[in-house]
Parts: sequence; structure tokens; C-alpha cells
Amino acid sequence: MVGSAGLSVTADRHEIHLDGRRYWTWCAYDILGIFGALGASGRALSPSPEGGKTIEVRFEGGRPLENDVVLFRPDEELLSGCENVYEEWCPNSNLFASRELAASWAARHTVPGHVMQLAEAADLARNDWSDVV
Repeated sequence: MVGSAGLSVTADRHEIHLDGRRYWTWCAYDILGIFGALGASGRALSPSPEGGKTIEVRFEGGRPLENDVVLFRPDEELLSGCENVYEEWCPNSNLFASRELAASWAARHTVPGHVMQLAEAADLARNDWSDVV
């Protein structure tokens, strides 16, 4: 893996296309933060851990286009207790086709966190990533 702060130039869990270039991110939350902080347009492909489908999200000006996709974001307490964010927190931050699928997955895996609409999650992620960018 060749990356930093959630962005990688080698194949990883989540794929993003920005300005004609392909990158990868460690978690779905990073997708939203990177597009938002850059004000970028493009698309992201993310494997849903529930339902087996790849979810595509398109962005314009850093904002996800309207759709039914949601983000499951693990609680901050889980992040602060991680020895390895990539291995412990990132696999739990995912996109899902619906709120119900995300809630079901989180309950089965006993991961504390929140199901968020993409617009809300994008605002939070943009703020977090703005410091990095």
C-alpha cells in the first residue's frame, strides 16, 4: 500500500476517479472527505459489505449527487482506541444501498456507529478532510 491519511495510489477497498485519474481510499468516509475538500467532480466505486453489489456515487463540485445510498460511520470512540486505523476502523466505514442494510450489517457485527445520509456525511467528512488538503 502506498498512501497517506486514507488516500492511496495503489488498489485498495474504495476506488475514486478525479480529474481523469484513478485513486483508492481506505474507507468510504474518505471518499466523501476527499471529494468535498477538493470541491471535485467525479465518481466513486465502493463494495457494499451487504448485498454484494458495488455502489457507485457521482460527485459534482465536491457534493454527492442525490441517491438512496447511505454511509455507516463508526463512532469516534472506536477511532480513538485504534492501534491501526486502516485495519480496525476503516473496514467498518462503508456505503450501503439503504439505511436498512446498513443498520442490519452494523447490528450483526456489533459495530457502534451511525447511518448517515450522504449529504450529511459529506459535510462532516469535508470538514475533517479540509485540514488534510
